[in-house]
Amino acid sequence: MKSHLNELENNKLVTIKHELERIIHFFDRGQWPNGFTPHADLAYAYGVSARKVRHCVNSHLRKNGSEKRKVRHDVGKTIFNSPAMRQRTYTPYNYFKKLQRKNNPGVSI
Repeated sequence: MKSHLNELENNKLVTIKHELERIIHFFDRGQWPNGFTPHADLAYAYGVSARKVRHCVNSHLRKNGSEKRKVRHDVGKTIFNSPAMRQRTYTPYNYFKKLQRKNNPGVSI
């Protein structure tokens, strides 16, 4: 199974899923051929799980149908050209303390 789809694949998947849901309402389940499971077939065709299909649809709706990705706030900054980046510490202990402060606001840690 694929773990990631690119934006074009995501948009195609969402469009096909919306069309499937629109078409399904025209037919009674009794008229469907045996073994016809449209959502499972769609997931199988893309090599992803049904959960991934739901995730793609939800993220597509959250982004208002845009293909743009998030842009980092520190684009172009490195430890060589930014003093703020040089002062950052990435150790497990500092990460743990930051997590403790976030989970226990107002408590002296």
